[in-house]
Amino acid sequence: GERVEGYTNFLWVLIIATGLKLGLSAPVIAVAVGLLLFPLGLFLLYRIALEVLERQREPALLVVLLTGANYTYNSYATGGLETMLQTVMLLAAIGLTLQCRSQGSFRAATPFSITCALGVMTRPDFQGGDSRLGYWNLYGRLLNEGPWAALELRLDMLPQEPGTLRPWTSVHAKIEGGSVANGHIG
Repeated sequence: GERVEGYTNFLWVLIIATGLKLGLSAPVIAVAVGLLLFPLGLFLLYRIALEVLERQREPALLVVLLTGANYTYNSYATGGLETMLQTVMLLAAIGLTLQCRSQGSFRAATPFSITCALGVMTRPDFQGGDSRLGYWNLYGRLLNEGPWAALELRLDMLPQEPGTLRPWTSVHAKIEGGSVANGHIG
């Protein structure tokens, strides 16, 4: 055999296992949890949009409407995988970051840390590109795939101010493809 790349989505597995322990069907649990997370994600997005759009309700509602009507976002709600949970964790982390900024305090720092820890437990790629959690991404790429491409982005939402205790946050996004056009054999 060939090696297969994989990683654990511990928190999602724990949620499904809890439902199984209660005698429920795994596919039913997965879809039900996704459907419960769907409106929570839209609610969190609304709060973020309100903050970013300076409390303008109509544009914030438009953001939620467009996202809620998006095929991909809807698919994640019923797909049975952990992506909707991951999305909610990311939206919660962004919302808590904005809360720190607007309050100018650390009051949301503990919930932010807990949310990010749960996000990493949901999917290790929540960690971003230069994690200290290990080499799972590099290891998987070197052993299991042919040509691939990655685009890594960083946005300093709350710039770090050296010498102060003020909160700061950088958001990292990584977009990867396992096959580069005309570079993949087969």
